[in-house]
Amino acid sequence: MKVSHSICGPHEDNDNFCPVRHFGWTKLIQIDRFMLNLCVQVAQTMKCRSIDLFGEMINKDLSLYLSDGLHLSDEGNRFLASLLEPLILQLTDHLPMNLPDWKDL
Repeated sequence: MKVSHSICGPHEDNDNFCPVRHFGWTKLIQIDRFMLNLCVQVAQTMKCRSIDLFGEMINKDLSLYLSDGLHLSDEGNRFLASLLEPLILQLTDHLPMNLPDWKDL
């Protein structure tokens, strides 16, 4: 019983389902784009802001941004933070500071 690790996670030979092997990358990217578009539509309907993390990451070296093919690595988290920071500042810049600045403590 040979156990190996891949983007699909640990599996024993070909016994477990692996979407990459089953569908191939091109089909998975098409499915991801479809799901992303649905999420954007829901966000727009709900009048929520959204960030296209998939679109921002798809042409980059994903091995830098994903620790296991799915979850963000430390670099992936920094990349996400760089996308979120301008949005957070835009939404909160007008709010008063209710707590003391850390430099004043």
